[in-house]
Amino acid sequence: MKNNILLLYLHAKLMERNFGPMVIFKRKLMPKETFPPGVIAKVHPKGWMDETRTKVWLDEVYMKRPGALLKPRSLLVWDMFRAHCCDSVKAKLKEYRTRQAVIPGGCTSILQPLDVSINKPFKTYVRKLWNTWMISGEKEFTKGGAIKRPGLSLVVEWVKEAWDSIPEQIIIKSFKKCAISNAMDGTEDDMLYEDLLASSPGEGEEEHKDEGEEKAHKDEDEDENMSSDELNDYYETDDMLSDEQMRQLFESDDESEEEFLDFDDV
Repeated sequence: MKNNILLLYLHAKLMERNFGPMVIFKRKLMPKETFPPGVIAKVHPKGWMDETRTKVWLDEVYMKRPGALLKPRSLLVWDMFRAHCCDSVKAKLKEYRTRQAVIPGGCTSILQPLDVSINKPFKTYVRKLWNTWMISGEKEFTKGGAIKRPGLSLVVEWVKEAWDSIPEQIIIKSFKKCAISNAMDGTEDDMLYEDLLASSPGEGEEEHKDEGEEKAHKDEDEDENMSSDELNDYYETDDMLSDEQMRQLFESDDESEEEFLDFDDV
């Protein structure tokens, strides 16, 4: 992530949407723009998340969740990014009575809720908002007549709207799919394997459906009842933003009038 023009730091809390997005712009000074409430905006000359900004996230996001001032015993699950495992961050977590569970390298796709169920619909929704802006949004133009990039405050609004659009039931199921919050009596252990079971044809069942069978329309309520793999398949579309496209979207012009490239040109 160290080459990102903007780093988007998302964390989900089980059952509640209490962790807002934190964005880090690749620049030395904060933009002179007003950002929507619920989003923490920071800057770094190289657009990196580092030890200092990890501690900022703990102070300004993690410890702002309801009940955090009482410092209840808590568990924080995140990947093994080196800033997560440094001594100063460990000391701050100890101060906050929080234990950390570090996801081993190469395992985030099966053990991190964001990767399992959330990132795809999030990126798809951001792309949807960008498409709407390209079609009918208010724009500024360079002297040469090219469309300028949308303002950073507008893009941050898109981030917040996309984050708020994720159904809470999807967040809950993603935690259970990653075996983080399953019932201790074993009654929910099958949620780890439900996608494999659902994809395996039972005895006497047809292995292939009729090619002409129409897919049922999937509305938001049906999304909440999908398994994690089904949800990922549903959102595996050309409309989902790639990491490179996300970087292009959030690039700061720093007062220049560089034209805004279409995502297809990235």
